[in-house]
Amino acid sequence: MTLEPAIPEPRTRSRRLVILGLVIALTVVGALVARPIFPALTYPSWQLVGWELDRAGGFDPTKAQTTTVVWVGVWVHGTPPVPLDASYLDPMITYTPWSVMITLRDPRAVDCGALPCVGGYTTTIPYPVQLSEPLGGRALFDGSAFPPAARPYP
Repeated sequence: MTLEPAIPEPRTRSRRLVILGLVIALTVVGALVARPIFPALTYPSWQLVGWELDRAGGFDPTKAQTTTVVWVGVWVHGTPPVPLDASYLDPMITYTPWSVMITLRDPRAVDCGALPCVGGYTTTIPYPVQLSEPLGGRALFDGSAFPPAARPYP
């Protein structure tokens, strides 16, 4: 009679813990990476403010290579008194070699739930967004939507 060596049992429990730890770590890293790339996924939707280029108010497409100020027109919903200079908006700007994404957030906005907010008004306000580097002819995107909406200027 021959004795065969015993085959050790696989360590399934420790492998599962290692895999679970890796999944949690990747999820945390993914969330940290996604926030600056897609701010619309991290802020409450009722705080995000959409915008269009304000060509009449100051954005000049012929100077897009060197400009560091992008004039946008924002739709503001509110009840008086709302500052008509939109100074309360919180801009978040994401730069890549090919694009600039501007996400505007209204930190004072409240959630009205499923019902529309009543007793206010809607107006468009020109708002200058200060860039930390020249636009350089890069594509512009509105980060208040997912996926970000293109705002072509040429």
